[in-house]
Amino acid sequence: MLRTSNAPDIRFGNFSPDGSKVILNYRPKIHNENGISYMGILDISTGHLELIRPSSQYKLWYDGSFSPDGRKIVFSYKLNENTPKNSGIGILELATWGYRDILKSNHGKQYLAFSPDAKRLIYFQREYVQAKDGKMLDQGTDVYEMELETFKEHRLTSFGFFAGGNLRYFPDGNTYIMSADYPTHHGANDTKRIQPEYSKYYKDNTIYIFNRNNSPSQAIPAIIYKDHSGFQDISADGTKILCTALSDLHRTNYQGNYNYELFIYKDKQMKQLTDLQWMIIDAALSPDAKKAVFVADTLPSRGSERQIWLLDIETNTTSRIEIKPENITSIDIQ
Repeated sequence: MLRTSNAPDIRFGNFSPDGSKVILNYRPKIHNENGISYMGILDISTGHLELIRPSSQYKLWYDGSFSPDGRKIVFSYKLNENTPKNSGIGILELATWGYRDILKSNHGKQYLAFSPDAKRLIYFQREYVQAKDGKMLDQGTDVYEMELETFKEHRLTSFGFFAGGNLRYFPDGNTYIMSADYPTHHGANDTKRIQPEYSKYYKDNTIYIFNRNNSPSQAIPAIIYKDHSGFQDISADGTKILCTALSDLHRTNYQGNYNYELFIYKDKQMKQLTDLQWMIIDAALSPDAKKAVFVADTLPSRGSERQIWLLDIETNTTSRIEIKPENITSIDIQ
């Protein structure tokens, strides 16, 4: 029997610089007829959630990311109106809860992150071209960077990835890591759709490391781990990469359903952190790489019981972070 849950859909951004809080997307499943998405700031030690509710003209605030000093959050938004340039990027000042739009666009931006010097943003953007019949054709997703002083955008990749995932800069500010489902073409001038062959060759490994100063000519995964690996977060010093990957021991449990576990990639070696037999959906790594938070579907029916957990990596202990109504503070942005 399929189980159902009223638990909200949750996806993580990054940790605050001091490692005490993590930002998340928060989409309630009940009393949310309009499908509104909020951002939240979760205290990992107390379970207290500051739920940031956008003002009425916005339908979605999502993909938030702390600034390097922890004083701001950059986020993506979508307006309620179905009009041109109804998407964009905003910055929220945590001391005052004041915000400002810094970019309006026809294209949604996803998985934003600050550069270490806070002078640039990196994000995914989905591309479209207009066909002769007037229809807009989906060209896939690529990585962009924006200079915060001038708001000028630069396209960093031209592969038309099927879908983009997490993005982070390494401490040098030039190298970045990301997760993206296979490219739909080889480069900017090649429109041949290659995803079936590509996926078969690389076995759904989706972690890439590129340099912003060099346009990559090939999308070759930087980390290849058996059938699959996906990027989630990196430590502040850039030496540890938190990944999810299929578990060898449990991938055939539950009538063929598979499981994702957490792994740490360090010194070109992959180390498994969890063996929970759950479907781990998303995760974030603390700056010192001593803790991780993750969202997991703990039941074999899938999509039924998503919960937040805290992993102490040093002691290898896992504890649930339960978000109780009495621990939620609503921040209504005007």
